[in-house]
Amino acid sequence: MDSKVFIYFFTLICVVKIIYGEKRIGEDSYWDDLRVTFGNPKTDFQQLPRENFGKGSDFVKLMKDESCDSGKGMFQGYRYWANNDSAVILLFDKNGYIAGMQTAVPAESGWVPSDDIIGKYVLNDTTVDPMGVYTLTAYFVEPTTICSTGRNSSQFKMDGTGTDLYIQTGMDPKNNFTKIPEDQDDIKETLWGHGKCYYQMGQHYWYDIHKDMSCDHFVPYCLLYNRNKLNAFCFAIPHDLERSDRYEHPTLMQYENFFEPVPNCFYTDPSYHNSTTMHVYFTSDIADDKC
Repeated sequence: MDSKVFIYFFTLICVVKIIYGEKRIGEDSYWDDLRVTFGNPKTDFQQLPRENFGKGSDFVKLMKDESCDSGKGMFQGYRYWANNDSAVILLFDKNGYIAGMQTAVPAESGWVPSDDIIGKYVLNDTTVDPMGVYTLTAYFVEPTTICSTGRNSSQFKMDGTGTDLYIQTGMDPKNNFTKIPEDQDDIKETLWGHGKCYYQMGQHYWYDIHKDMSCDHFVPYCLLYNRNKLNAFCFAIPHDLERSDRYEHPTLMQYENFFEPVPNCFYTDPSYHNSTTMHVYFTSDIADDKC
């Protein structure tokens, strides 16, 4: 190959990488991936589909789901799950690009959210199970755009998995949500409290955590920052759920690795002695998640 041609193609490849997939968290916080479940690098950190409504994967559309089509649902997006596993429900926008994620806990599991949490961070939904499920919802793009305009291919290539993290906080998905700060310096100005750093997770933040809090006020999410940027989060259910291999099961003795301080009620309330979490990662370089 002619040297000038080689230089041209090498330069072009570098430019494409910079724009479409090689931006790193210390620079533009590019979210180039979507994975769940902390654990064994060979079997966990499971990659999830982000395009074409999950076509080619095990994910299929939830039946009786009116979240986008009718405009009357409790959630934004087309909902897809794999193998009837409600631990991971993917939300796609009208054009088939990833827009968010849910985890849904069947009411029969025994977990009963407190009155302070139900109806806000946790919604009771009968779409997945006629007996009802407790659903937690996080969006990766502006919720009001998911069913109206969605993203196109250029925007997906530029944004990656999403632009921001939004946690749904009520029955109206177009209005009831909280946008999470991208920069760690900004989260310090909120009620999200500083937890602990853990390798391949990040710097944990928990909402309004303190030593003498009531467990009725525990918000079932954590935020994770690496290199001062948000690049992961977790669902955290104070109950031992065995339904899915996507879930993680920290024990009471392990809480001190993630919380600072560990609330006293975690020790006195039996529900917290064995809990269930699921870490959700937006970037592929998980080995570099050192806080």
